Amino acid sequence: MTMNSHPGNGRLNDRNGLMGLSFDVEEWFQTAAVTAVSAPGAFDEKRRRSPFLVDALVRFLDERGARATFFVLGDLLRVEPGIADSILESGHELACHGWGHRSLKEMDRKSFREDIEKCLSLWDSLSLPRPSGYRAPSFSVTEGNSAWVAEELSSAGFVYDSSVFPVVLMRYGIDNSPISPYELGDGGRTVIELPLAVSPFMGLRVPVAGGAWMRFTPLHLHSWLLRRTVRGGLVPVIYSHPWEYDEPFDGTSGFSPVVRLRQGRGSGKRMWKALGRLLDRFESLPLMEIASAYPERPEPRKR
Repeated sequence: MTMNSHPGNGRLNDRNGLMGLSFDVEEWFQTAAVTAVSAPGAFDEKRRRSPFLVDALVRFLDERGARATFFVLGDLLRVEPGIADSILESGHELACHGWGHRSLKEMDRKSFREDIEKCLSLWDSLSLPRPSGYRAPSFSVTEGNSAWVAEELSSAGFVYDSSVFPVVLMRYGIDNSPISPYELGDGGRTVIELPLAVSPFMGLRVPVAGGAWMRFTPLHLHSWLLRRTVRGGLVPVIYSHPWEYDEPFDGTSGFSPVVRLRQGRGSGKRMWKALGRLLDRFESLPLMEIASAYPERPEPRKR
């Protein structure tokens, strides 16, 4: 795998600081934590909360003049097309999260191609602008599949991917990959990779991208690590899920303490507080603006 990184990629020269802000739009019962312990289709009749939560997030962002990218699952968009209207009408970016939250580790090249083709066909049927960005479910772009993932995304017209954690964790990550934007691929067709945020600290790479990292980390510590990242010249890419801003599990009981801790801790009011703190400290950008500036740095808006 060849990863061509540029020394100035994603660099910043603005005292207020920039961040790439993104949301992975899926239902709480589509996550890896829940599907691993639930029977297929167990929540097919469960009410969908994403439309309400996306609307609430869009209002929250608009009140603060913030902009973001929303990576939406195809199977969710198929039954809730109004989600796209809410996102696009407020000037945010609509991007692709795959069809049904199936890990790329369970796919080969052909099935991945079919997955994104199914998404793009839906986009076209809804007369939506073709997505420029892609994020794999569960950040499942790996060292083993990254070359053909990049080729398939590029062939399908995607400009960038944002699926790589540049540190190996329990379920995902590519060790020693660049922490700033780079070209993902293997010498053929490539896409721009916008890796999730880590903070270099004492020889380690500490994940600070949001999601569980924002729910589990004390807010003051998370904020301090992000400020260190920005002072180091990076534009951190942050993510979270709409379900993290809601009542954990939508009030559903019956999950083990481990699952409830993994997915429920810190959700709800604490996440709204954390997001508000981020927006107070950083100017947020849709990820396509970072990709469009590559290999240069994105510029803050003139105030």
